[in-house]
Amino acid sequence: MVWGNDDFFGGMFDFNGDGQTDSVEAALGYQILDEMDREDDEDNDSDNN
Repeated sequence: MVWGNDDFFGGMFDFNGDGQTDSVEAALGYQILDEMDREDDEDNDSDNN
């Protein structure tokens, strides 16, 4: 995995290892982060009940 400051998400979602995060990888990365955020919100909501 290549980590670069000029890459979207710093290269964290460069799944094919080509040194750039393309639009498909970025969309998948966004979905992963969004799902993690939703799960975190659900966990926090259940703690408040």
